[in-house]
Amino acid sequence: KLIYSNKRPYKILFVGRLEDRKGPQVLVKAIPLVLKKAPDTEFVFIGRDTFQCNGNSYKECLIRNIPAEYAEKVKFLGHVDNRDLAEHFKSCDIFTAPSLYESFGLIYIEAMSYAKPVIGCAVGGVPEVIKDGETGILVPPGDHVSLANAIISLLDNENKRREMGFMARE
Repeated sequence: KLIYSNKRPYKILFVGRLEDRKGPQVLVKAIPLVLKKAPDTEFVFIGRDTFQCNGNSYKECLIRNIPAEYAEKVKFLGHVDNRDLAEHFKSCDIFTAPSLYESFGLIYIEAMSYAKPVIGCAVGGVPEVIKDGETGILVPPGDHVSLANAIISLLDNENKRREMGFMARE
């Protein structure tokens, strides 16, 4: 059973270009699984849209894959300036970027600098940035069920979120 904050819903943050390589489609598939267990959660996507969905907006393709009953829990903000981005990092509970490929993973370090637990995929240089089980959680690339389970496990354990965030900041 999840314990919810009385102040606001949980906030899951994704930052990255909207394209397959960055994995927003994996997070979109995980959203219904998370919301079934933690309905007081919202998902915020920040990043430039691309037109890599059969020539159409990638954002629109993602939106089409979100079941209607969950659409109000998902926000696509596009590109934001650095000050707004900092506020989103500060206010999120968990940062995730389930990239299918990432050469280094600077975005995880940015989230970690705000003492946030991070969830990424065990690809490229990401395992060198995220210490699995210490500063965040690594999941297999493309595995939306594992991603959902990682998010739920952190939502379900405030102490674990705080400890990972502290370790991430260190």
